[in-house]
Amino acid sequence: MQIKLKEIVNSEKAIKELIKNKFPIKASYRIKRLFDKIQPDLDTFREKNLELFKKYGTHDSEKDIYLLDIPENIPTFNKEFSELVDLDVNLDFEKIKIDELSETEVEPQYLVSWIFE
Repeated sequence: MQIKLKEIVNSEKAIKELIKNKFPIKASYRIKRLFDKIQPDLDTFREKNLELFKKYGTHDSEKDIYLLDIPENIPTFNKEFSELVDLDVNLDFEKIKIDELSETEVEPQYLVSWIFE
């Protein structure tokens, strides 16, 4: 499966919530394996995102964060950030059928379209 990095990043919270559920063992295993597979991409995204903030922003030592507060740097930051999140990621993963979740209730916001069918 080929997926955009932004879809992985935007789904991280949902996948973490799914891991907490008490699904049948097969679905539970597949969701955990999916998270393990995307974790290196999430780590690399965070690393590269921080590099962009260091490159185009300023460091607030009091809060120990980087701020994108130089107006002339914002368009270039946005361009490079868009290039980053628009990267294609090859993911060895088959969608999980909803009926594999059995009777477990799942909040709709966690039914990520690229994970379930």
